[in-house]
Parts: sequence; structure tokens; C-alpha cells
Amino acid sequence: MKYTNPSIRATCPVCYCSDVHLLYVVNSKQSARHIFNERKNPHQFMRLKSHIEALWLSDFCNIVRCDECHFCFALPYVPGDSLYYELVYNDQTQYVAWKWEFQVTLETLQDLVRQGELGEFRFLEVGAGNGSFVRRVTPKLTSKSNVLCTEYSKHGSGEIINYGVCCLQQDIRDLSAIKYQDYFDVICMFQVLEHMDRLDKLFECLTNLATRRAHLFIAVPNYMQREFYDLHGIREDIPPVHIGRWNKKCFEIIAGRHGWAVVRHEIEPQSALSKAKKFVRLRFNNFEVAKRLDGIENRSVRRILKAIALSVCGLNSFPEIMRLSQGCFGVSQWIHLRKV
Repeated sequence: MKYTNPSIRATCPVCYCSDVHLLYVVNSKQSARHIFNERKNPHQFMRLKSHIEALWLSDFCNIVRCDECHFCFALPYVPGDSLYYELVYNDQTQYVAWKWEFQVTLETLQDLVRQGELGEFRFLEVGAGNGSFVRRVTPKLTSKSNVLCTEYSKHGSGEIINYGVCCLQQDIRDLSAIKYQDYFDVICMFQVLEHMDRLDKLFECLTNLATRRAHLFIAVPNYMQREFYDLHGIREDIPPVHIGRWNKKCFEIIAGRHGWAVVRHEIEPQSALSKAKKFVRLRFNNFEVAKRLDGIENRSVRRILKAIALSVCGLNSFPEIMRLSQGCFGVSQWIHLRKV
């Protein structure tokens, strides 16, 4: 499969280049289906589909790529709003307990504390989920009173507050610039930036909130993995959830414009087996047979037939699995920025 690549009139939100090309088109049904099974949850599916169309003012959205910095973004460039996330998240939402980007950030912070570059630092986490990372940073590296989190999810923010850390259900760009100006020594955004628009306003805000030599840690999906998936019919960057696909050059451009410098950039290392299992599972879920098997009521029969079908899909995916095993196709990319 190849991208369609016709020219589109649009301005890149990162480098302002107006030379962009179409990669693919997503309709509102595909977007809602990415969250809910329309057969199992027809009411939730239709509510979400209608709201997506209200956000887009259309029943489709283009995904385009800038020719200059290769930033991929949605047109219209509109993120999910608070109502969207209310429809998507609930008390049963599962949060990942620990991630690779948590570990590499924690180790970096420990090194900075050991080296004396950070003392009892003030810490901000944007989109903190249920506080998995905060629980490892506090109270060992800094006290809970030094920490502020933001999180849209009521369930996630409630868990953070119950842990004893202040958490606000609001956009980071709405924080008081006066109250928190030059306030935070460390800012983290894990799997958040790809959801956000108004990028210059965001980085302007981060610059104002950060102290003179602050550290900014960002994790986003690995652009190389997402492109590989795209070219094999697997769409993971689906708006309005993900509206931007980042790479190192994009970070360098926007960070430099707002007073930050790149310290480190890394792609998550991942075993060949893990990459293969994820690819086969996602590819299989794209097929109609996966939806039909999910409809089988007998659990044992469903599991056996699904295992057989997944095995067949795996065998048919052998060439792609070999390419995955040899490339930098881990789940995430991570970047460490320093205010200059």
C-alpha cells in the first residue's frame, strides 16, 4: 500500500511551510470505530460519531504531511474536546502501570539529582493519567507539595488527588501565567503532545512556566512505526485522538523557536517478538473475520477460532515481521529538552 500524495492547500503548524501532501482520509465512522465496537456498543458508537462530525464540521478528515519538516497532521487540525474525552473515558479505563518513557525519564531525573543539578525540584506533569509516574517521582525525588498535574479524565485525576497530589482538569494553556511563571524545574508530557493543537501557544506557555534552566521531557508515538503501519493498512493515528505525528526535526524547529534545546532523542528499543505480536494483532483486527469472531457467544469456541485465525495472519505477515525485526519500530520516541 502507498500514500495517495496529491497536494493539499494547508500550512504546517510546526514550520509554517505551505507545501503539504495528502496521506490518507479518515471518515467519522472509522474514527468512532477506533474507540467503540459499533455492534457491542451501538449507542456509544453513534454518540461519538455524531460528536466527531460536530468537531470536524464534516464527516471526514484528511491526514497530510509537510514536505519540509515531515510533520503529519489532521485537516481540520482539531483535537478532541472535553466532551469527546468524557465519551471515550470512563471508570473502567485501563492505564498502563509503567512504560519505557517513564523509566528513561526517571533514570535521567535520578542522575540529575545525583549530580546536584536538581534539588527539591518543582514538577509539572501534563496529562498525568492516573499518576503512575508521579508515584515514582514522589516522595523519593521531590515532595508531593512540589507537584502539579493536569488530567482531563475525572477517574484519573481523582486517583491523583487521592494520592495527595494537586491535579487540575484543565488545559495546560489555561494555567495562570502569573501564578506559575518561572515556577517549574521539570515538566513532563507523556503521550500527550500528539493530541494537541495550538502548538506555538503550548510551547510559549511551557517556556513561561519553566525556570531558567528547566528540563522538559516529552514522549510521543514513534513516527517510523506509525508510517510502517500506515503502509500496511493499519491506521493508528486516527483524529481527533491523534492529530499530529512528530519526528526529531519537528521538535528541533518548534523547540528552537521557543527557547529550548534538544539534549537527547531516543526511540524505544523493543524485542522482535513484541513488535511482531503487536503488528499481527492490529492487522488481524482490521479484517472482517475478527469482528465476526468477536460476535461468537461461546467463549471457548471464540478463543480457539481466534487463535487459529491469528496464527494464519501471522504466517501471512512473515515478510513484514522480518522487516519490523530489523528496524527502529519500537512503540515510542522520547526527547529531553533543556531551556536555554
